Amino acid sequence: EVEIALNHTPFYGTQGGQVGDSGVFKIGDKVVMNIVETNRVGNIVVHKGVLTEQINVGDEIMPEINQQNRQQIARAHTATHLLQAALRHVLNEDVEQRGSKVAPDSVRFDFSFGRAMTTEEKQAVEDLVNKWINEDLPVAHEEMDIESAKRRGAMALFGEKYGERVRVITAGDVSCELCGGTHIYHTGEIMRARINKEKSISSGIRRITMSVGTLAE
Repeated sequence: EVEIALNHTPFYGTQGGQVGDSGVFKIGDKVVMNIVETNRVGNIVVHKGVLTEQINVGDEIMPEINQQNRQQIARAHTATHLLQAALRHVLNEDVEQRGSKVAPDSVRFDFSFGRAMTTEEKQAVEDLVNKWINEDLPVAHEEMDIESAKRRGAMALFGEKYGERVRVITAGDVSCELCGGTHIYHTGEIMRARINKEKSISSGIRRITMSVGTLAE
């Protein structure tokens, strides 16, 4: 088991609640390392995995992302943005994200709210997310300066610090958020979303877990 950094990489390192990519490193046509986890140390992406062949400093590596895994994470991340928009619509505009974990097997979303959601509210949120999925809304990925993003009305994560240049993810006229993660390009790619559980994790903070794609069927 080793950890390797490249001078540049297409792999997404765990950040902003989104888990990192998995995949392989190749030299020529030969797999030399299986990547099971990708993290960040500052601005450096570190690939963790198991060597199948020797790798030396200076070798030219062909990184290949597990695209099925990446696509499911992208579905889940865009669905998280739709979930936040639906919560604000069904509950109130004061709902704010307090954390998340976006993984291929599930979404975990923490938000500020002072009581348990009713069964009817949870169903209304799930129905609204699936309505937007079925409408196949375009999802735009744009880079701009922070002031332009604020004028656009892009939502930011509570307590997060942002640089002068930011990435804005916009789903139709439903959601507009600052986000550096991976996303799909049409909401229909999510296929379906299902809320599994809603519970309290601390005073004034609730947590929703949600499945997307084929896992929600």
